Amino acid sequence: MSGCVSGGKKFSTCTISVVLRSDSKGNLIVHGQNGGDKKATELLTAEIVGGPHTPTGTYHASYWETDHVSTKYGSLADTPYSKTLLGGNAFGPYQLHMAELEGRGIYIHGTMGPRWNPSTTLNAAVSPTSHGCIRMANTDNIKLRDMMPNPRGNRVIITKKVGGK
Repeated sequence: MSGCVSGGKKFSTCTISVVLRSDSKGNLIVHGQNGGDKKATELLTAEIVGGPHTPTGTYHASYWETDHVSTKYGSLADTPYSKTLLGGNAFGPYQLHMAELEGRGIYIHGTMGPRWNPSTTLNAAVSPTSHGCIRMANTDNIKLRDMMPNPRGNRVIITKKVGGK
């Protein structure tokens, strides 16, 4: 079921747009729209961190994973987020899978720190860029998951902006 909910209003079409700058930082913006709406409504804007390996293009959200773990990245990723003290897992509470990137292991996910963490600073201190994933503050990760609990089919557009802030 594609679409999303924000402020009690349902939107039949929801698009996640990610714009990365050359410094690996950027923004994630969610727009919602219903048939008959003249323009889309901005529902969420979040700061993100990507990396030089973050692919650009149009993808499709498939599902959320809770408590993602990996042995590839050491002790900061091998314990489920919900079982760590103050969110000591580099993937945060939720990880959004995208159908076309599934085989590459590239997702949109939270970051190091407690659920209320309003920034990517702690995770950026551990690793200033990602291996291709798009990391966002846990507070924004939770908001995105709550507004889009069944994300299958929603478009995810990732672009890179040359220069500028």
